[in-house]
Amino acid sequence: MNLLTCVDYSGDKHTGAKIKENDPAAKLKTVNISAPNGDWFVFYPDKGRGKPPIMSPLLAVGGNHQHHRACDAVIVVLKEAKLKLIFIELKSASPSCYTGQFQSTRQFTRYLLGLLNEFQGISFKIEERFILFHTPKMQKILLDKTPTYWRNTKSFSTDPKNPQKEVVQDGITIFLKQLLI
Repeated sequence: MNLLTCVDYSGDKHTGAKIKENDPAAKLKTVNISAPNGDWFVFYPDKGRGKPPIMSPLLAVGGNHQHHRACDAVIVVLKEAKLKLIFIELKSASPSCYTGQFQSTRQFTRYLLGLLNEFQGISFKIEERFILFHTPKMQKILLDKTPTYWRNTKSFSTDPKNPQKEVVQDGITIFLKQLLI
């Protein structure tokens, strides 16, 4: 965690986190994560990429390669001697162009974990999950009811090309424990 410049929330200081979409035209702008204090943190790869000084031109933003992309957030949780990586992307009604974001961010985290193992001798068993939150296709929700909390009804995906897709409303709150089931 200390080696990343894009960590805004951690379990030693916070009981929650906000995952924000930076695109001003996005309909899904915020997902709130509610979590107890503990061994977790959230980093925002999109926020920390492409800023000088860059280690390699391969990491520069703006190229036509899929590895120049990043998902909105990664929640990292140490639980039961296993490192759980939850990759999250926020999209609007018709989600697309997320596969490269998930794949690129997954490779970046694997690189970080490889450095940690190589130079510090620290390794973890890893569990990866990919979740795509998006808004409904209809502009107006029937009866104007918007759920406050998310209820997970599907099994999690470990495939960045086929993430778990969940329809949510902007500003929804999700408990971290729901993402760890």
